[in-house]
Amino acid sequence: FDEGLEEVVEEIQNKYPPGLCADHPNLPCYHHRRTGNHYELDRPKLLVWAAAKKTGSCTLDLPPLGSNLFKADKAIKRASPIAPPAVATGTPTPTLPPPAAPPQTPYPHPYGYYPPPPPMPLPPFGMYTPPMPSYYGHSPWQETPRRHRRHRSWDGGSSPPSEPASKRHRHIDPPSSPAPIGGSLDDFIESFPNLPEQTRGFLSEQGFQIGDDLSIVTDAQWKEAGFVLFGWKRVLDSYNQYKRAHKK
Repeated sequence: FDEGLEEVVEEIQNKYPPGLCADHPNLPCYHHRRTGNHYELDRPKLLVWAAAKKTGSCTLDLPPLGSNLFKADKAIKRASPIAPPAVATGTPTPTLPPPAAPPQTPYPHPYGYYPPPPPMPLPPFGMYTPPMPSYYGHSPWQETPRRHRRHRSWDGGSSPPSEPASKRHRHIDPPSSPAPIGGSLDDFIESFPNLPEQTRGFLSEQGFQIGDDLSIVTDAQWKEAGFVLFGWKRVLDSYNQYKRAHKK
């Protein structure tokens, strides 16, 4: 048995231990980000990978995808998420309010009721020397006939002139919501073949959908995913171009 081959196997096992893959935490798993495939690193795959690395045809970061053991049909499925508990759809019966108490007859006042005071007598006409202030700032009976005729259409008790209809019906329209965006992640990746190879896997792991804002991705996140500065900028520029082309 080739001892050098076993050393490479241990290097691969140390790089991809159980618990590294969030979808398969109990398995030693390799995740190919460009295709989204997951491979369980069992003994046969480890030996094939180690032998290919010794010949220089692959690295620790990329297995020999041309091998039959690393074909797409050998990939393992992702673990199904745990479904949330079902919520009862029945509408609860509303509780009835307690019956209202019947009105009670008030007790008679022990000392009786006093009659209200008589109204104040009105002053005779012409008693006040200055004009009495009215609601509109003048006394109707002290106006000249000409002025009274000019204002009698609304000063004599009818409603004042209404404001123009343009002012009554003017209102501010609420801001319109942004137009929806079509497309899909696969279509976006295929439309821009110059994107970095880890773009599909990174966006898929983050739960990305077309229409999401990629500007919230921090520098630490895209650097940890293996992007370089201009590679991530190419992703942002291509996504903005894709959104403009797919607005409904």
